[in-house]
Amino acid sequence: MGVALTGVTSFCIYALFTKNDVMLNHHSKIPPWEKSIDEVNPKVIKYIII
Repeated sequence: MGVALTGVTSFCIYALFTKNDVMLNHHSKIPPWEKSIDEVNPKVIKYIII
């Protein structure tokens, strides 16, 4: 149990500090897919159904 706990803890620390897709504070950074959204000038999606 101790070895498994050590492995899990070390992997969590590794993932938090080295991987770009793991975020600790979600409010300080805007995800890349939300940066292109312009709230002032919204876009309308038009669909053509055949």
